[in-house]
Amino acid sequence: MFAAMPALCAAQENPASTSPPAPAAAQSEGFNPFNALRNFFDRALPAQAPTPPAVTAPTPGAAAAPGTPNMVATPAPQPIAPVIPIVTTSPAPQTTSGADTARAIPLLSQPDTAQPSAAPEIASTMGAPAVPRATGAPQATGATRAGIALILPTKAPAFARAAEVTRAGFIAARNAGKDAVPFTLFETDGSPERARAAYREAAAQALVVVGPLTRSEVGALIGESISVPTLVLNLPEPPAGALGSPAAMPQKMRALALNIEQDAQSAAHAMYGPERQSAVVVTINSALQKRAAAAFTDAWIRLGGQIGEPVEYSGSLARVRQGVERAKADIVFLAADAANARLLRPYLGRNNTVIATSQVYSGAPKSEAQKFHDMNGIRFIDLPWLHLADRASLGFAQPDTPLSPDLDRLYALGIDAYRVARELVRGQGEFDLDGVTGKLRVLAGSIEREPMQAEFRDGEASPVR
Repeated sequence: MFAAMPALCAAQENPASTSPPAPAAAQSEGFNPFNALRNFFDRALPAQAPTPPAVTAPTPGAAAAPGTPNMVATPAPQPIAPVIPIVTTSPAPQTTSGADTARAIPLLSQPDTAQPSAAPEIASTMGAPAVPRATGAPQATGATRAGIALILPTKAPAFARAAEVTRAGFIAARNAGKDAVPFTLFETDGSPERARAAYREAAAQALVVVGPLTRSEVGALIGESISVPTLVLNLPEPPAGALGSPAAMPQKMRALALNIEQDAQSAAHAMYGPERQSAVVVTINSALQKRAAAAFTDAWIRLGGQIGEPVEYSGSLARVRQGVERAKADIVFLAADAANARLLRPYLGRNNTVIATSQVYSGAPKSEAQKFHDMNGIRFIDLPWLHLADRASLGFAQPDTPLSPDLDRLYALGIDAYRVARELVRGQGEFDLDGVTGKLRVLAGSIEREPMQAEFRDGEASPVR
């Protein structure tokens, strides 16, 4: 179904583009979304308000509400309650902060200097209105486990929006099919301690556990007793020097993750071949992009390829051009965000094959004047969901308002997470799935995900067939 898929010189114009010059991306080592995922939990999280008790799940098949209010700014957090709350499949809308959500998105291109902003609207796919809250939920035994447990950091101010969008995608997939599997949402504050406690309770009640979402939370489960099939939505922090290779995970645990290292590794596998043996890496001064560069380099060398001297853009476009020309490589791997990719593309050689990660894609142009002609020729790795001509044909509820590419990827992650979990509930151990995050091969202890390739042509991104 899918194809295999600054110091910026302000006076520097892009000779290849009729579009306005792109703004320079921040080059500081300040806020970085991927580093936030890695380092957020090294700092004490602000305390949270006591979370509500359980909500009784609606009957499967109940009519969906016509819509839910848009997300608004998160109120100031209050002291953390010691009890892990459980919320069912039709919770009342949560208040979230849009900028904070960005920090939990695995493939985020938001600048390091981003400031809080109003949260964009998200899908109204939450099912029927919330019913009166119950005072508690019975503890299941191994013999009475049922359904799916979904663990998300909805009570972490920085991650609440990411959790909300992921949940929306999860519910969209559940509502799209027959024989919907019931699920319970276990809310956490994003801390490793709460993740472990939530997991223990979830595993005692459900046949399959989905989550947690952040690296820190997933890493907290390493060493836990994994008693039921568990689908985590991120990878634990890799061992030192592993260049993106994940830590070994326990038996019964699989990971369905979206991260920049996987993008870079997929780019290497997509490009390497008899006619493409050498590569040069061009990167910007960003911790996130350097992670992508390291992962690509490692994968390329493992495939048997040669890597030239890396080229880092630190303000001189002429040095970038000279470095690429000196390398005389078969391909150029560009580790940059969308703004810097537009700036750098004319200096990478018009006849060179350029491959990048999904970071170069900032969404479809809204008008002819906004097309990205200066990006033409750049190939990149991405999720099929973002480049489908007709999403409605898949049968999944769509967001009421278009999401940013970063949020859209989380929505897709939620969709495929439910679809995989449903098969695990049915006892399927190994299977293939044509997913919206890519072609998935679910194996006994892992998930192989093959994303797609897209290419900028005539100022727009098009799937590579």
